[in-house]
Amino acid sequence: MGSIYLALIQLVVVGLGFSRALAGQADFRNLYSAGYLIRASHGDQIYDYKKAAETEAEVVSKVGPNFPFIHPAYEGLLFAPLSFFSYKKAFWVFFALNVALLVTACRLMMPASEWIGEIWRALPVMMAGGFLPVGICLVQGQDTILLLLILAGAYRLEKNGKDFTSGLILGLGMFRFQLVIPLVVWSCFERKWKLLAGFGLTCLGMGIVSALVVGPSSLIGYPRYLLAMSGKQAYGMWPMVMPNLRGLISLLFAGWVPVTMLQSLTMAASLALLGGAIVKRVPYELMIVVALLVSYHGYIHDSVLLLLPLLKCRIPAGGLANLRLVIWSTVLAAPTLAFVMRVPWAALGLVYLVFVAAMTANRNSKGNFRAPFELGPI
Repeated sequence: MGSIYLALIQLVVVGLGFSRALAGQADFRNLYSAGYLIRASHGDQIYDYKKAAETEAEVVSKVGPNFPFIHPAYEGLLFAPLSFFSYKKAFWVFFALNVALLVTACRLMMPASEWIGEIWRALPVMMAGGFLPVGICLVQGQDTILLLLILAGAYRLEKNGKDFTSGLILGLGMFRFQLVIPLVVWSCFERKWKLLAGFGLTCLGMGIVSALVVGPSSLIGYPRYLLAMSGKQAYGMWPMVMPNLRGLISLLFAGWVPVTMLQSLTMAASLALLGGAIVKRVPYELMIVVALLVSYHGYIHDSVLLLLPLLKCRIPAGGLANLRLVIWSTVLAAPTLAFVMRVPWAALGLVYLVFVAAMTANRNSKGNFRAPFELGPI
């Protein structure tokens, strides 16, 4: 019943969001506008906020906030063909594409952990249909479902021992580098040299493509552009609505301590969590949760990546098995509960942190659990 309730809420959210999205009040507007500038041979202006805002107002709508395009330039090429359509038609095309990508990603993540099917065979499908970040990602026209597909493909290849190909695929996800880099750091400590070689090769290719799109000078100025955005509660950058450590720390301490102190606390907490995960040698699927938490920039739609750990993590046996199952269920339902109860998205960072802690409890530095790694009695 709980999964059906989540799915119904999902339908309501998506249904109500369509009118705003089609009016241009969706994140898709900056992706579409970046693609338009590239197609119009103005790729060197995608990191010019004033020019980007003028383009959004011209080709999308004068209504709604103008969001900056903050991703590497090569991603803009994906949206250049969509700019041949009007904004509304392009939105529907990308919506359909996102649904297809979601279905493909779910197929790559199957079969889910056996214990999920033992609860209810249809549960994996209901999870994808009822997990609120999926609906938000779809109605906002965001690109995180594409990243989910990339991570799912890299995960499957890595589990099959095809590390080099896995790295090649993982490198494609660098349009969300803040979420991919923690996985790369994990790979370094896991000594997955072939994966890193494949990753580096793809990054080299994407860097060349980006330079061709925006020009060397704009590419060199890209880091400064990001730094100019990072400290501002503007341009849609609001840390207190980010479901990660940055958002959680801002939610708890903003207004009490200086911004520089908030940034220092965020950096210290992120390094501590990433270091602890590496020492514990947590598996790839749980590192995705860690990546979401330590990401300096991330919103609720990025939580769609949690589908991979939710589907693939096994529940270790032992006295904590029942508690772990409760926490797993809470992660699945928490976004919907936060939406209904109007709880800030930043509070979800605590839920995700508890999930990582529970799933890694009793795990030694060799990556093994002291109890057998299987589902205990429920």
